[in-house]
Amino acid sequence: MGRATLETLRLYVRRTRWSIIRSMRQREEWSADQLSKAQGAFAVLEHHPLCPEVEYGLQYDFLVYVQARFEASEVLRRGLEVFPDSGGLHARLRKQILDQGGDGVLDGLEETYQTMLAQPGASPNLTWFAGYATIVAAEYHRRAGEAELARGSYGRAIELYKRNMEALPENESSAKHYIAICHAGLARLSMEAGDLDAALAFMLTSIETEPLAITASDGLGFTGSMTATTIQARLEEAGDTASAERLKAATSPLPSATR
Repeated sequence: MGRATLETLRLYVRRTRWSIIRSMRQREEWSADQLSKAQGAFAVLEHHPLCPEVEYGLQYDFLVYVQARFEASEVLRRGLEVFPDSGGLHARLRKQILDQGGDGVLDGLEETYQTMLAQPGASPNLTWFAGYATIVAAEYHRRAGEAELARGSYGRAIELYKRNMEALPENESSAKHYIAICHAGLARLSMEAGDLDAALAFMLTSIETEPLAITASDGLGFTGSMTATTIQARLEEAGDTASAERLKAATSPLPSATR
């Protein structure tokens, strides 16, 4: 089966999906047979040796749209088996877990990735995606005011990204970026708790790890630069001018856009 067959299959699959989507948008009835037809068409497509990862994402989104959530989960699972390093599929997995809501959903997010990491033959890149998911968990804990749980998640994320760098040195730049994001998050948590010494230490570690990460916003909309500025101001208010100057010296060499 070559490229021409693949494109024919892709077109057919999209037509079967569209027949249902169009009916739903026009508030018309559609049958279970139509869904079975769409599922069957995708089953043929996904067994084509050239089937691209985007098709798994499209099929997953379609099945979620029609409320076929179990079938959607199965498509996502198979997609990640074939394309374990797909950022788009991992984003869908995170959202799928978080959308479940309820107590323990954040533990479930981290545990899902721990289970995946324990599988024989797990992709070396999986620690990168596990680290990102763990940062997401930390940020959800922060929103909920669960500072201690957020600290724990940030710590685990840092370890995951360190493992990723060790296994894949070519990922060092992006791994350091997210490690710096974690330290900036820990700095803000410490600052909010009134521990300015810890806040300063975490902020300096963030800058040392990856200076330009100070421009990046976390999931709550805070940049490292914003956190550093506030820490510096609070140190000055507390009369700790030496520490305030130390932080100022660490941030001043950075491009003006990052201050």
